[in-house]
Amino acid sequence: MTDTTLKKKYESTMYALRNSLHQPSLERDWLLDIERYVSNLEKFSRLDENYLLEEQAVELQKKETEISCLKDDLKWETEVKNAWKSKYKLLEEEKQELKRIIKETLWMARRYADGRSTYAPEMVNKCIMSAEKLGISLEGPVDEPYAKDGMFGVWNPETERFENEKK
Repeated sequence: MTDTTLKKKYESTMYALRNSLHQPSLERDWLLDIERYVSNLEKFSRLDENYLLEEQAVELQKKETEISCLKDDLKWETEVKNAWKSKYKLLEEEKQELKRIIKETLWMARRYADGRSTYAPEMVNKCIMSAEKLGISLEGPVDEPYAKDGMFGVWNPETERFENEKK
């Protein structure tokens, strides 16, 4: 029962009591009923308070669980983010090292392939073009950026073929 229902019963009991005061035996019963109602009203009021406190405790526990889960998610996301940062840093370092290796060895491959009549000049020239696309410039003691073929001559980077090569 809610407080409102109990108050209505209390009021109706008081009304009935006032109307029946001329009957002394009923008066005493009504007074006992009123005392019981008041006592019950106090009990229900305490029960309502306890029930509300229990509901609030349950809600609070749910929110604490939710916050705990969010903290765990945030911790996990931070760990993943840090792992990816670490992996990205490692990949950047590897990339820079590979660029350095290419830069230091590509000129030697070009020098080796220059003037040969094999697959080497074409392969090296294509690798030089790929390196240029990656921002790696050819360095070292070379006069021209591309190797010449012993039979077909100078490399044309636009057509990706040697100038005297049959098409």
